[in-house]
Amino acid sequence: MFGADQHNRRIWTLAAVVVCTVCASASGVTYTVGPATANACGGVDCDYQSIQAAIDAAVANDTIMVYRRTDDATNNYCYNEHITINKSGLTLQGSSTTPADVACIGTSTAGDIVRITASTVTLKNFQISGKANNGAGGLNSKNKGGRHLGAGVRIYGNDIDGVVIENCTIAFTMEENIRWQGDLNGDNNGNVTIRKCYLHHSDLPKDNVRIDGGSNATDVHLVEDNYMTTGQGVYSDAEYITVQKNIILGYPYWAHMVNNGTWPETHDYNSQSANYGGGWRYFSRCDAGVWIANGGAGTDIQILNNLIIGTKIGIRVQTTGTINNNTVANPFNVPPSYGYSSTIDATAIRDATYGIMLVSGFAGTLQNNIVVVTEDNRATGQPGKATAPYYSPGITGYGIGFSGGSGSLGAGASVRNNDVWGFVDTDGSTATNWGSGLSTCEDNTDSKCSSNLSVDPVFATDTSDETNDGSGGCDAVSIARSLVANNDLVRIWEQGHDRPPNPCTYCNKCLVNGTRNPLGCYEESRFDSREEMLAEVMSVFEPVASPSAG
Repeated sequence: MFGADQHNRRIWTLAAVVVCTVCASASGVTYTVGPATANACGGVDCDYQSIQAAIDAAVANDTIMVYRRTDDATNNYCYNEHITINKSGLTLQGSSTTPADVACIGTSTAGDIVRITASTVTLKNFQISGKANNGAGGLNSKNKGGRHLGAGVRIYGNDIDGVVIENCTIAFTMEENIRWQGDLNGDNNGNVTIRKCYLHHSDLPKDNVRIDGGSNATDVHLVEDNYMTTGQGVYSDAEYITVQKNIILGYPYWAHMVNNGTWPETHDYNSQSANYGGGWRYFSRCDAGVWIANGGAGTDIQILNNLIIGTKIGIRVQTTGTINNNTVANPFNVPPSYGYSSTIDATAIRDATYGIMLVSGFAGTLQNNIVVVTEDNRATGQPGKATAPYYSPGITGYGIGFSGGSGSLGAGASVRNNDVWGFVDTDGSTATNWGSGLSTCEDNTDSKCSSNLSVDPVFATDTSDETNDGSGGCDAVSIARSLVANNDLVRIWEQGHDRPPNPCTYCNKCLVNGTRNPLGCYEESRFDSREEMLAEVMSVFEPVASPSAG
């Protein structure tokens, strides 16, 4: 028989064991995945060589730390497998964020690369690629044979909430890079957070992020701080979603993923016709940066602080939402003379373009946005001008307009403090700042509108007479790429020359390289050698001599 003190001590000891067991269960354990070589996982042997094997062994709230494969060059050092995460609370994490050491999951066989079927799952620090074994042409090739027939990450099931996808690079899939289908029973429960990811969708008509329904007032979908190139940026019909602080780049920007980072000047687009059935329809693939297909009374749509460039429509919303502090520029001009075939979908190029497209009856908030819409109507044969029928001077561009070309604002709408720039060419353009039905916002005569600024600059080239057409209808002159190519352009004009001796070709390579390399001209044809081009690019870092004292 125990004394009172001994008895109490036994009870407290037993309680401590129970508490510690519960704590251990809640926090989980960590498994490692990596090569079979000794000490390959942080200085110790790896627990598993297969990610799926580790998932199968794990339980709720465990962590699986994945190290880059160093033993399989055939599959680009990727884990060549399809992954299903079906344990709630599981964290699947790459061990490194250094590019050379990032863990890669990839396969070129059909099916989703990663499928998540449980709530509160975290997926972070991975490269997820549809080209584990590359197919023909390597990881940077546009060859269809190497692309993956499925989604990069698909969240699939009923009421799946709390899923986080963070700091992942996902590319070369033939379906959505990330698709949330976690509300299959349609009761508007479940949500996903996607942040700090780089998403590249090659040239196919799919979305970088697609969210099908779900979410509610307490569980809001969040897409933030991502970098997306080509394909549609974000498509959603959820009633509660926030899309903020993303960079979404449209059609010309896929070039840095092609041919190891160089523009595909000799790429044969004709050869793609058979692969894609019906021809190369590239220019219709970037329909919108953000497309919200839902929205009405009781919904909460937030589109905030995004940068969207080079899409056919920057932002498209339904009848409500808050669209604030975005910068949208859709210079929808076609790169010249890169072997485009007659199978290009010229009709898609001729469609109207919008910076922001509203549905008639819009009753939301549209404030503090900068919208730039351009129409490149230079005559055929001028530098940077594609030949008909690939570009039509009849395109209409709207800075802000209604779907279908006309409509009216609904009660409660607030369209205020927006700067809308309609860049025009001197040979005539149909670009307009505000579409029909919104023209009263342009001059701030509508009670729902105030303090909007409309600017009509000339879209200048290298020619001085285009900056001084004598019409008196120009508010400003825009010079961008021309100054990158010739930073003394204004001085050349001042000296009486109409055009610099080595003008800009408007190839957009400065834009393509500007996201990761120093700003400069990367068109080798303008230089005697590649070395001369690189020296010119790097000259920005050279100190400028101070003027001598007079």
